[in-house]
Amino acid sequence: MTVPAERTLATLRTLDFLFKLANRQDVPEDVRDTARYLARHFPRSSDIKITAQLMAQTTNQFGIVTFCVDDEHLGDALQDAFEETRKYEYR
Repeated sequence: MTVPAERTLATLRTLDFLFKLANRQDVPEDVRDTARYLARHFPRSSDIKITAQLMAQTTNQFGIVTFCVDDEHLGDALQDAFEETRKYEYR
């Protein structure tokens, strides 16, 4: 079963992967174009952070948590991923 911290980390790493894939010259152009399109519409770290904060506030009411901002079991991995993907924020 995937827990919120793992889902958050996977989502942030997917964002990073899509941007890196879109800029690799050794990847076919159609794959880069698809990665660029997907990355353009993929949630940014700030979107995920806001969603996690809202989920934390409503957890007691609905019992559902999709994303989280920190997790003691992942150590610094989650915070590092948030920091690493800040460069992809909307401008």
